[in-house]
Amino acid sequence: MQDSSPWAPLAVLVIDDQAAVREGLASLIGCAPVPLRSVRTVANGSDALHIADWLRPQIVVLDADLDGEDGLALLPLLSPAKVLVLSCHGDAATRGRAMRLGASEFIEKHQPAADLLAAFMRLATPGSRG
Repeated sequence: MQDSSPWAPLAVLVIDDQAAVREGLASLIGCAPVPLRSVRTVANGSDALHIADWLRPQIVVLDADLDGEDGLALLPLLSPAKVLVLSCHGDAATRGRAMRLGASEFIEKHQPAADLLAAFMRLATPGSRG
């Protein structure tokens, strides 16, 4: 029997400098009602670019501040992936810069997990522009 689901298995890359956040995000994404090919996690920009080159993720979850490293600077380098930016800094300047650099979604870290999962699902939905 052929699967008629519109969902293609997704590769997801999570980039955050805090191990507990990476693990939590990977677990949350693993609960999403979409087929996943792979969920990989990394702590810094250089590892992110290396893994992204190999994994070719459709979705990236990116922390704006990677232990002092400018996570937003990675945005143009992660194309064509859809990028969901996470930040402790929800100010208009940070949000605006993220969107100008190519972010598809922006979520503040203090928002409920349900908000993050909803943003992830918007990006994962076939045909979404993200």
